[in-house]
Amino acid sequence: MANWGSIQSATRVQEKNIAVVIPYPKLLTNHANIATGAANITLTSAITAGSTANCVAAFDTDGFARIVGTVRANQTATLKVYQGLGADGLYNELFSVSVASGVTEGTGQRFNIPVLGDSAKITITNDAGANITSMAFEAFLITVDPGQEFDLAAVVDTELAAAIAAADNMTNPTTAQVIAHMMVYDGATWDRAPGTSASGTKVQPATGGAGVSDTTTQRVAFATDANTIQVSQTTPGTTNGVTLVPSTAAAANLLTSGTAAQVSNRVVKATAGTLFLAIGYNNNAATRYLQVFNAAALPADGTVPNLPPISVATGQNWSLNLGEYGYAFTTGIVIANSTTAATLTIASADQFINATYI
Repeated sequence: MANWGSIQSATRVQEKNIAVVIPYPKLLTNHANIATGAANITLTSAITAGSTANCVAAFDTDGFARIVGTVRANQTATLKVYQGLGADGLYNELFSVSVASGVTEGTGQRFNIPVLGDSAKITITNDAGANITSMAFEAFLITVDPGQEFDLAAVVDTELAAAIAAADNMTNPTTAQVIAHMMVYDGATWDRAPGTSASGTKVQPATGGAGVSDTTTQRVAFATDANTIQVSQTTPGTTNGVTLVPSTAAAANLLTSGTAAQVSNRVVKATAGTLFLAIGYNNNAATRYLQVFNAAALPADGTVPNLPPISVATGQNWSLNLGEYGYAFTTGIVIANSTTAATLTIASADQFINATYI
């Protein structure tokens, strides 16, 4: 019996790191290229009528495997696959297929055979009365090889986009992006959310609007148990300036100070506050001077008032209107009745004094 085939190993990728189980083909033999237009091989030693030759000599199958391939010849023939079990060298016929005569492209016989033994071999027997002088044969042994290792970092495509550097004013993305920063949309572009490690995320109200309830005016809703807000003013009226909106409603929280009794002075407020309006009546027979002090209690005689004095003739009403924004006092608000204009000389209790403040 002539041997004219041998096992050839197909190229294998050998990487490192992670062991994976993959199908692994071995090219058993390729006596002729069976691509379209290729010529068949002319055998140097013909297979005579009734004789048998090895297409592939004995080879290891590495356990469970499949043998797939194609064969054609210029005479009718029978292709047989044998499998060997153990180390005794005995082979049992596993599969046979008849091969019709013909070596033109597209003729021949395909085969796909499972093999469970330790080894196998493939033979062809000439069934015709004439010699087989031309044939084509190609076969692969497909095994499961658990020993192969591949570096998945090198060969696996995760389909995740590459990480990008965060930046302000990013346009709307058209491809997937991986970014580890919170972004907020400003109506046109995406910006990184502002904040610091000390105070956390900052909330910056939108600017613009006409001071009424429109689409560009920021609205702030308070919980029912927290209906006030504190504003830090380093310089009152300048830093974080707050505009007071005049109102006659009780919700405006304006306070009044005064009684129907005649007094020489009135401590309107003993802490910082804003005076809006003061009114009264001079019930003395002489001219009196109403003075306003930034104080928590009645100051001593000789103190200079904080506002210009109001001269009130006998039997006259008087009023002090400080406008819708009022006049701020940092210590307290005191109104006193003085007999002198430039400094305080406290007079008798002959004035009616009422005030509106916060």
